[in-house]
Amino acid sequence: MNPLEFLYETVDILKDGKNGKVSLVYDKVGKQFFVMKERDLKTAALYERLQNIKSPYLPEIYRTLEFDGKFFIVEEFIKGRTLQDFLTYNNGLDEEKSAEVLKQLCNCLKILHAQKIIHRDIKPSNVMVAENNLVKLIDFSISRIEKDNAESDTDFL
Repeated sequence: MNPLEFLYETVDILKDGKNGKVSLVYDKVGKQFFVMKERDLKTAALYERLQNIKSPYLPEIYRTLEFDGKFFIVEEFIKGRTLQDFLTYNNGLDEEKSAEVLKQLCNCLKILHAQKIIHRDIKPSNVMVAENNLVKLIDFSISRIEKDNAESDTDFL
């Protein structure tokens, strides 16, 4: 049994794909919601690096755990909607809101690139707009840490 199951109750499976499972969980002690991700152990270095970045543009990572050959991440549950939802259900964004979203997204990427993290999957469904209009980049499942001396960091997916 995963030790995190003692602390968290699974409320919903948000995604279950080739990169792992993403669940909405409820903290039985702290009485709040989080997102729990189950990833391959080879992603541990990336998520541990992300955990050390304190930025309003990234979900905060509260806990990581290696168990049974898998890597688990417990992170902030963001109350809000994806940029994709805004584009689909609100007929897009006005010019001022679009500029603000892009500015925040660029600030986020500046922080990530300074830490040599390459997201590799920036799209409207991976950009959350929180209730306070703060933009947060999510889904680091195919992200990589830049390799200084490598000719290529990327595999074709």
